[in-house]
Amino acid sequence: MEELAAAGVSEEKINIFVAAGSHRTPIRSDVAKEIGESLAPRLKIIYHNPYDNVANLGETSNGIPIAINKSFWNVTTE
Repeated sequence: MEELAAAGVSEEKINIFVAAGSHRTPIRSDVAKEIGESLAPRLKIIYHNPYDNVANLGETSNGIPIAINKSFWNVTTE
């Protein structure tokens, strides 16, 4: 966080994406343990669901589908 602040990135611009894969979706206190109890209430935490809020971007040259979380896509294309 210190490095981001030094680079001029405000906390309002920081999003934490959590992708649990085949594990249960973590509760906020689980994430707070990972990122710090003081940071969790201040940062936007987004839980990725691979079956919802996904944009299909096409396929690779080998025919492998490309999909991305729409919230992540919107953040990176702003």
